[in-house]
Amino acid sequence: MSSNLIKQLNEITDLGSLDIFSEKSLTPYDPLIISFTSALSKQLMAPESQHISELVALGFWLRENNIIKEFQHQFTCIRKPVGMVVHYTPANVDTMFVYSWICSLVCGNRNLIRLNSRLSELQNVLLNCISSVLAKPEFEAVAKTNAFIQYDKSLNELAIKISRSADARVLWGGDASVMAIRQLPIKPRCRDISFSDRYSASILNGDELSAENIKDVAEHLYRDIHPFNQQACSSPKIIFWKGSATLQPEVLNFLDKKFSTNMSVTLKNEQLVMLQSMAVEGEIRQAFTHNSLLSIEIQSGASIDVTRHNGQFSIWIVPIRRISELNDYCDDKLQTLTYWGINKEELVKFLSSTSIHGIDRLVPLGQALSFSSQWDGYSLVDQLTKIVSVE
Repeated sequence: MSSNLIKQLNEITDLGSLDIFSEKSLTPYDPLIISFTSALSKQLMAPESQHISELVALGFWLRENNIIKEFQHQFTCIRKPVGMVVHYTPANVDTMFVYSWICSLVCGNRNLIRLNSRLSELQNVLLNCISSVLAKPEFEAVAKTNAFIQYDKSLNELAIKISRSADARVLWGGDASVMAIRQLPIKPRCRDISFSDRYSASILNGDELSAENIKDVAEHLYRDIHPFNQQACSSPKIIFWKGSATLQPEVLNFLDKKFSTNMSVTLKNEQLVMLQSMAVEGEIRQAFTHNSLLSIEIQSGASIDVTRHNGQFSIWIVPIRRISELNDYCDDKLQTLTYWGINKEELVKFLSSTSIHGIDRLVPLGQALSFSSQWDGYSLVDQLTKIVSVE
């Protein structure tokens, strides 16, 4: 069914033949949109999808009560949609484009979602769910103002036409991909919202660990690391370990036991290559290869080059004595910091310093992948609407 939803643009020269270019935008926070997101939530959380955790998480976020809680307070002023929003989807996280699409949809925009030429099995299931809901007669207006497209990257003329049609562009991808898209011409007032290369970390307080809570901590780490094979920008790759390390091995062992299957030889080899590369540079104090997890304790004083971190269930552990030591490691690519056993107010005070670069999100351990309309330092509602000032 997803093949009926996706328009193949390789043979299309007149973009105006798509309904989306002739339809008017919807009203921000329209009841029809809330009804659609609610119906999609139920579709994604149906029994046949219960075994796919990423779809269940997306469906849970789309629940009517949650969408109302997330957006209602942001539409107290006069807002209008920006118009046409073109979304360039990421390759590393199968469901991520839906979150930004829904935010734009709630804002009343018309949306052109550019999908990768090769869709994963999960994306096909997801698009089938979206297609079945959009096909319902009551959502005809939503279907006509949203289009999912594929086209060959080599078709530069078509890519230029699509980019020039945008009043806003949502750019998901690595730095190189984002910069390549930015070379395409745009309208003078087109807005770009870029979600490029980022990474995330956790800070744990070993002094607060006990035999009673280590399983719970491991469970929360698992929720942040396991989905998307640790490829999501908000999945922690580094743990800043404050205080006692006595129970650290037990936390990591419990975490490793949460993974239900052995890793493939390919992924294990990727872990080995990273481990050897870091060992050659003298960056490793000690390392442990578990069943699935690779944990590496970074040598004291060693710099962190996170570009070497390929995810795939690998954790770098950086021992610290004080929260202020985070200042030595924070850079503008550090997106989310999850925390456990640390005083929240102390972290907020630390993050308030103008000397701190990066860290756009501070959330409790286990909530790294919980999406909100405040993401990567952006308010998506502010970016994807125009505010009418009245004096």
